[in-house]
Amino acid sequence: MLKTALKPKWLLALLLAMALSGIFVGLSVWQFGRAETAPPPPASVTENPVELTTHFGPYRPLMAADADQIVTATGHFMPDSQVLVSGRLDSDESDRVGYWSVAAFVLDEPLPAGESAPEGSAAATGGDVVIPVVRGWTEEPRAPAEPSEETVTVTGRLLPTETPQADDASDGVLESLSVAQLINLWDVDSYSAFIVAFEATGADGADAMAADLEQVWVDPQPAEPQTNWLNIFYGLEWAVFAGFAFFLWTRLVSDDYKRTQKGKRVTKPQGRRLGGTHAQIQNAATWFKIAAYITGVFLLLLVVEMTAKYGFGVELVAGGTLYDGTSNALGFLPVDGYDGGFNITLAIQIAHGWMYVLYLLCDFRLWMLMRWKFPRLLFIALGGVVPFLSFYVESKIHREVQREIEDAPAAEKRY
Repeated sequence: MLKTALKPKWLLALLLAMALSGIFVGLSVWQFGRAETAPPPPASVTENPVELTTHFGPYRPLMAADADQIVTATGHFMPDSQVLVSGRLDSDESDRVGYWSVAAFVLDEPLPAGESAPEGSAAATGGDVVIPVVRGWTEEPRAPAEPSEETVTVTGRLLPTETPQADDASDGVLESLSVAQLINLWDVDSYSAFIVAFEATGADGADAMAADLEQVWVDPQPAEPQTNWLNIFYGLEWAVFAGFAFFLWTRLVSDDYKRTQKGKRVTKPQGRRLGGTHAQIQNAATWFKIAAYITGVFLLLLVVEMTAKYGFGVELVAGGTLYDGTSNALGFLPVDGYDGGFNITLAIQIAHGWMYVLYLLCDFRLWMLMRWKFPRLLFIALGGVVPFLSFYVESKIHREVQREIEDAPAAEKRY
């Protein structure tokens, strides 16, 4: 078999397999490299206070790189906006569980310099824009004194909104600090984040922290990278493709070697020999049909999802809540414009990727059993990446398989 492998055509084929495998390995490494997002900014950055509107703005989601920053904001607390959030610690090192007191903080300057507000929004029409502020901690579910409506400057850590819970806020107590829920309660435009106040000073420089509440301290999140499982799955797929390139080369060389050995034998003429029995081929054709239809359906769904995501900026989500407080059962939501829920668009991407791997395996098995030429393998493989083509390919291949089985009855006795 070594002599067969050293033929010029197979050496060239090996170089091609190595080149393809190298590309696939590179793509795999690239996907694995993207699987870990950059860690949050270090404490040397987040612990230096900056003005809120120079760091973040309303009407956009809070990204990981923006969270944990200590910010300052000037404005006043909105009357009758206090709520309590249950199940809270007074600090990360404490084991005392109680309640956070949260109130709406109306910003004097809600927009970053040079940034325009969306048409029809409160910021565009001169209305109030708030950001929830954690004023302090209390052990008992009692309503603290109302904050002063005078102008104060709040300094604290900027944190992302939490997932809303299905609780009743009629008693003024919530289970999560969800901006979406607070917007519904306050009926006012809000930042999609909140501030845990460490310090509050009045216009005269006097301490304006709540006297009947204990101060809350929240440490920055650990500087650990986050894992993106979609990239992990794609990285594994490219690794499988890299191995498949070498496997295909070895099988082609092996088939050539077997044909050479058969040519040396003196045998009586016979019809074309297939690579397996009729039962094996029919089984392979059935699995290919299943894989072709599943892959084709997921590919069509993927086309719709990608058109919606990159063409219209929305993705299909089950559950979740928009940042304006609207609850979602099932529908297309703006990318990065909602909280919680199950991302169906992402699930379809992952499912199609692995269904295509199954499609290729079924394609390869049928191709080997039928002993077709190499271009036929590529043609069938193309059916899994071109919309609607997998249905046509499956129908065409099914007819050819049945016709060739009838023309090669000797294959039934091969194994």
